[in-house]
Amino acid sequence: MRPPAPPPARWRTRPRDNPASVVTYDVRQGASRATINEVATGAGVSIKTVSRVMNGEPNVRRATRERVRRVATELGYEPNPQARALAGRRTFSIGLLYENPHEFGYVQRAFEGVFAACEAGRYTLLLRPCGDGSRGAGGPSAKEVLGFVTQTRVDGVILTAPLGDDKALLEALRANGTPVACIAPREADPRLCSVRARDRSASRALTEHLLSFGHRRIAFINGDPRHGASAERLAGFREGLRAAACRADERLFVDGGFDFPSGEDGARRLLGISPRPTAIAAANDEMAAGAIAAAHALGLRVPADISVVGFDDSPAASRTWPPLTTARQPVFEMAQATTADLIEQLRTAGTPRQRVFDCPLVLRGSVAAPAARKSGRAEPQHAATRSAHADS
Repeated sequence: MRPPAPPPARWRTRPRDNPASVVTYDVRQGASRATINEVATGAGVSIKTVSRVMNGEPNVRRATRERVRRVATELGYEPNPQARALAGRRTFSIGLLYENPHEFGYVQRAFEGVFAACEAGRYTLLLRPCGDGSRGAGGPSAKEVLGFVTQTRVDGVILTAPLGDDKALLEALRANGTPVACIAPREADPRLCSVRARDRSASRALTEHLLSFGHRRIAFINGDPRHGASAERLAGFREGLRAAACRADERLFVDGGFDFPSGEDGARRLLGISPRPTAIAAANDEMAAGAIAAAHALGLRVPADISVVGFDDSPAASRTWPPLTTARQPVFEMAQATTADLIEQLRTAGTPRQRVFDCPLVLRGSVAAPAARKSGRAEPQHAATRSAHADS
């Protein structure tokens, strides 16, 4: 047996570096490739057992699995993807389809969660942008997506919102026999892997937080109506007002597009209404950041003159001034979980799993009592986390 080879030189293209490429692959530089035979000999098992362990297949004892992986690591062994594909008629690759939004933060965190699960499951991730994320823009045709699936021969696909709500697309993938996982669909389909957030209860909790400070004229900037999250967050906001017997002024509702400019424009319109709202709730952090910018441009202080809350706990939430109170949507964990579920389904032909994640509140410094009834009460400037109410 040849001496152990050094570990392979590995490099990865992360989503933030190149969002439209293969996300992970390995490059060996001058190192001879260890063989499956050497791993089998070193671990004292058959070649078939090594193959089952490296493919993550069940029915291998834990001690054997750990011994095989340890020897494979020591030898610098990596399965040949072409050989794996020929052996099982699979490519061990997954396609991630996403809209190319103007604000990349949400999709980037989803990318990284999907990537983490693919890396753990030894799958390659292929990315396919679909459309520009503009409201009113048409999504990808089923023919285009099936062309991508056919050309790349991916074993399954992951759809980010709002693609997971495209009934024609889902039906075409189902007819093609392509396993699917959806991130943040409007409704869970028991035939598909999916993951959603408890948007409604978290939005209600944010509204109750504003009400607890004495706010009654609270405006709402909604997100892209094609996303199920927009309807859920709006519903949670209205529920919070109703529970407090607070009448909703319909002039205080505007539509946005989940991006900074629409939040800024919506806030300018809202702050021009008389009497002016004392607080603004935005359906995501990018729009909330735009609202803060609009308030500053009008000479208003946040939170002394106007309180603002967002949703998602994206990087923007901690970069605004003051830092933004929001609800944390665990996008990375959600994407990672449903990708792992899809990989498990591909390996075992098991039942698709549907998950739901909580969105706890993150209290920072963008909320205070209304100026007309100041009591000295304001949020701390450092972040604090509080659980949102659970849906029934």
